Amino acid sequence: MEGALAFLAPIECTVFAVATALVAAFALSRRGRPLTRSRAFDVGLSSILFIFLGIRGLCLAATCAIDPALVVPGASMAVAAALTGLYVAAGLLGLITHRGRVGWRVLGTFALAVVAVVEIVANATVLAVPPLAVADTFVSLAMTAIAIICTAFFWNYRTATPKPLGSDTKPFDY
Repeated sequence: MEGALAFLAPIECTVFAVATALVAAFALSRRGRPLTRSRAFDVGLSSILFIFLGIRGLCLAATCAIDPALVVPGASMAVAAALTGLYVAAGLLGLITHRGRVGWRVLGTFALAVVAVVEIVANATVLAVPPLAVADTFVSLAMTAIAIICTAFFWNYRTATPKPLGSDTKPFDY
């Protein structure tokens, strides 16, 4: 078990990014609902929050509990415990928010951004991580940027006020 974990630890963001893309592609390919831009952003955001924040957070928490040196090499037990708590909280928040309302999804995206920033700051200052893990952390940052873009479009679509006079080309007749 530890051999596989040690192999996957430096590239876990990339593995979860591929899993997120596969889940989103499967969800978009299901029949019965047309493929619209709003649905694509909805499915993309839901997939990122569920897989990348929820499942990845819980997997990182479990891995950190089994062997903290795989997740946070060279860190003290206090730092490992703090990161484990962060991953547990992020994982639970990802599982709760992935199908929630607009505010919940914004909260989930904010949590994903916090986790990505904490990882980048920890890698740059506290932890002694290999270059492959640093590059992999930037995959996490890229997924966070995609989630923020999806959240902005999802927020705009879900909270948009309909035009009281109809569209620009065909106003309502009174």
